[in-house]
Amino acid sequence: MAFLQCQFNVGLDWDEIESFYEAETEDEKEKIQISSFKAGKQLPTAVLSYELLAGAIICAEKERGPSFEATLVATAREAMFQERYIDSFRYSFLLIESIYGGGKFKSIELKQALKQERDFRSAVRNALDGFGRCPSGNSSDTSRLLGHGKSAEALIDHLVDKRGIYFHGNLKRHDAWRSEKQEEA
Repeated sequence: MAFLQCQFNVGLDWDEIESFYEAETEDEKEKIQISSFKAGKQLPTAVLSYELLAGAIICAEKERGPSFEATLVATAREAMFQERYIDSFRYSFLLIESIYGGGKFKSIELKQALKQERDFRSAVRNALDGFGRCPSGNSSDTSRLLGHGKSAEALIDHLVDKRGIYFHGNLKRHDAWRSEKQEEA
C-alpha cells in the first residue's frame, strides 16, 4: 500500500469487505441462497437536540464560528476512529498548541507556556484524575508515565516531547515513528 500511495491517492479499508458469488447456471443459483456478503464499520448517526442546534445558530449570528478549531477536532476524531493514532495525536496537539501555546514552538518555551495556562493545566489534571488504565496491553513510555505519579506537569512535558517525535519524521532516529506502529500513540 505504501508503494502505491507514493504515486496515487489510494486507500484500502481492510475492515470493509464485500464478496459476490456469481452462479454459472440457474440450478447452481437455486442451490446457493446467499449471493453476496458485505461487512464493515459504521459510524453511528449523531442526534442533535433542538437546544444545541438553536444555540449554534444563535451564536453564528454574532460572530464567526471556530472553523479552524472544528477542523482540527474533526480531523483528529476521524483519524482516531480509523485507528491512525499518530495522526490523531498530531491534529490534537495542533489544537492544544493553537489555543494554549501562546505562539511558542521551541520545546522548552512551549512546555513553560502550557504549564502556565491555568485552564489547560486544569484540563490535564482532570483527565489524569479520571484516567483508569491504558486500554491496550502494550507497555509504552506513555502508559508507564500514566501509571505512576500522574503529574500534570510531567504529562505536559511528555506531550511536547512526543510532539517533537511525531511531527518531525527522521528515519535515522532510533525512536522514529512508523505508520504501521500505531499502538504506542
